[in-house]
Formats: sequence, C-alpha cells, structure tokens
Amino acid sequence: FLHETSGRWYWWGDGSNSTGGKVCPMEDYIEVWNVTHHYMHNYHDLHNLLWLYAPSDPKSKYKSSFEERYPGDHVVDLIGFDQYDSVGWYNETILGSCETVTNFSTAHGKVPVIAESGIEGGIQDVWDDKWFYRDYAKKLMQDKYCSKMAYCLSWENAHPDQYWVPLPNDRTYEGFIEMYVGAPPPQ
Repeated sequence: FLHETSGRWYWWGDGSNSTGGKVCPMEDYIEVWNVTHHYMHNYHDLHNLLWLYAPSDPKSKYKSSFEERYPGDHVVDLIGFDQYDSVGWYNETILGSCETVTNFSTAHGKVPVIAESGIEGGIQDVWDDKWFYRDYAKKLMQDKYCSKMAYCLSWENAHPDQYWVPLPNDRTYEGFIEMYVGAPPPQ
C-alpha cells in the first residue's frame, strides 16, 4: 500500500515537485496510511489484510524511509522494499537493502520481504543465461540478511520486448527454471 514512498514519482512520495515543495509531506503520508487502515478495519471490518510498508532504496534513503515516513508498528504487518538497478549494480544495492530492512523489521517485530525487485528496464538485455540462478537466487539465499526475506516479488511482463520474468524462448529462461527447481537450500 502506498509503496515506494521514498521516491517522488507517485503523489504520496517524498521529494520535491516542480515548484520546490514536497510531493507529499510526511505528516500527510502517515495520515493517509492511518485513515485508510482505520477505514478498512473499522468501517468495513476487514481484518484479513496484510499491510506492507515498502519504500524504495531504503539503504540510501533511510531517514525518509524509516525515521520520517514509517506509519507505525500498529498499522504495518510486513516491511519490505522496492529495488531496481542495472545488472552491474543490482547485487550490491539489493544486498544493502536486505540488510537495512531485515534489521529494521526485526527491531519492530515485523516480517521482512523484497516487495518488488528486478533489473532496471527489464531482463531482456541480460546476456548471462544463468543469471536468475547464479546472480540472483543463489546470492540472495546465501546472504545473511536476504535469506531472512519471506518472499521476493518480481515486476510484471508488461510488454514482449520489456520483461522481468523470462518465458520459455527467452535467453534467461534456463537459469530461471534452474532457480525454481534446482536451487539448493541455503547452508
């Protein structure tokens, strides 16, 4: 809900607009979150919802993500992050975000997740056919912090020429299947 709050591309995000003002001040963000939570729980009596708080790039935007805009333990169930980066930087940035979110979620008694992630612009230009297994799943499973994540969600395949999950004829499909069926559990 209201994900990527530490970015400026959504109306609820942090950052400056074209006039130099905040896109959505932290007080307004927290109020929208809490009003929505109250409305769903108390007005509609919905108690089977999981509330995910997922800023983008939480390691480099820690203050905005967790000190200023975190809506509170009483209205959050899962704490995650959204992370996209180039192939060359992906592992470094995601490992840092895993550490940040794992530490914060553990301190707050919440479940850590990778809410949305992938290679910036899609994986169609990744030339390593084993990337999903070798450079993605294996590194995440072996990392001290990423291995604590309850799940990792990839973005959608919106267009045939820009995708995040390979299909059978795509170059990275073999590594994707190897990740799915053959990845050994972490040690």
